[in-house]
Amino acid sequence: MAAASTRENQSSASSWDNFSPDLFARFLAYLELGSAEARACRLVCTHWRNVHDSFVTALTPTKLSNEDRLCSVFPHLQRLNFEKCKLNVTDQTLECLAHLTRLSSLRLNDCSYVTDHGFACLAPLKSLIDLDLGWCEITDKGIEALQPLAALQAINLDWCRSISDASLLTLARHTGLTSLSLQQCTRLSDVGLKNLASVSNLRVLDVRGCRRISDDGVMALAPLISLRSLNLSGCNAITDA
Repeated sequence: MAAASTRENQSSASSWDNFSPDLFARFLAYLELGSAEARACRLVCTHWRNVHDSFVTALTPTKLSNEDRLCSVFPHLQRLNFEKCKLNVTDQTLECLAHLTRLSSLRLNDCSYVTDHGFACLAPLKSLIDLDLGWCEITDKGIEALQPLAALQAINLDWCRSISDASLLTLARHTGLTSLSLQQCTRLSDVGLKNLASVSNLRVLDVRGCRRISDDGVMALAPLISLRSLNLSGCNAITDA
């Protein structure tokens, strides 16, 4: 009797395993990825878990122990946020991300163990639109390495105090930029700001705390007719004139 029961269980498991990925995709279309129902599907069997994970497009991992596995398990990621495991993110992590060619949004805020070498590994991500590097240890060299990211529209470099005016010259080549945040990038000056005058699509610019920026730099932004938000708080060299 026990043997018969075991055979029935094995047969049942096998039938679930034979559920085709295409059919499962149709089933998932009725659920929201990340919902309790979708998570329950992962518990049915290993096959269902693997197929479910292959359809995940947004992820905020809480721990990171195997970068290669992350990229192979979630090959269709479009949005990736490392805010909950930032201390585990290294150059090796970014090397693995080069395979996520559909990635459009990447949050690396305060991932302080990543160097310019790691940032250079992002160059193959041609679909990247939104990049958050706030509080990262990136330099002018790292910004230069991001030049191939032609689709970039928004980049956050808040508190990246190692970048200089040279980085703004590089960023000005990203003509599709609509949002640029440079809060507390204290090495920036009027020279760098003048380089941004050619980024005609720029709508949002934040240079809070950039104390070397003066009236001359602000006046240089006059050609930016699309600019809708300009934050100059803490730019003490700017007058009311």
